[in-house]
Amino acid sequence: MGLMTELGSTTTPIFNMSMNFRSPNIVAGTKGGGFRIDSRTTDPLFQWISRKAGSGNPDKVIMSLTEGGQLNVVNGVIQRGTPVVTGTTDLGLYSQVQGAYIRIVSKQGQIRFYNDGDVGGATAVAIIGNDMTVSGKIKANELQIKSNPWADYVFDESYNLKSLSEVEAYIKENKHLPDIPSAKEVYEEGLSVGDMQAKQMAKIEELTLYIIDLQKQVNALKNEEAK
Repeated sequence: MGLMTELGSTTTPIFNMSMNFRSPNIVAGTKGGGFRIDSRTTDPLFQWISRKAGSGNPDKVIMSLTEGGQLNVVNGVIQRGTPVVTGTTDLGLYSQVQGAYIRIVSKQGQIRFYNDGDVGGATAVAIIGNDMTVSGKIKANELQIKSNPWADYVFDESYNLKSLSEVEAYIKENKHLPDIPSAKEVYEEGLSVGDMQAKQMAKIEELTLYIIDLQKQVNALKNEEAK
């Protein structure tokens, strides 16, 4: 292991703490690592390096840190716990500890994810407070939405179920069902999935009540005919 400062007449000073593989007695292929602080006019100032003994094996920068606080992981993952994640060139955040979390926190700020390689470009996902905005489609095997209140209030005895003639008159005048937003409202304001599902369920339950009432009328007619 070596701890040294390299300084020449034509080079900038370098503070180097690393496995020193310059000795000819080191077995070729032996691996080691180190940390280097460079005195440069340009970033990066701090570098974590990997070294392999033998000719033709230059230092390989694993990670670097700039004066502005930007951390650059060249190839690999940031991980807590074992086993070590391998076989990927993606930069990932991994937690191999059961019950542990990966936290991304922005106090009174915004969290943004970009997919075009440019932080000045279009935002793919933005999290502001408790709201998340996605520019594109959300695909999932299952989506669970909590809605309150649900539509069972339709079956309450105090519920004011409109007559079919009232519903007909409303449709003729407004061109949409009662308590359901119009096409113009949905286009301009969007819709809440949970709220819309609750309203659609209310309409299904209203239809059920209409069918029950119609069945009672049919049964009454059959009874009249049977007399």
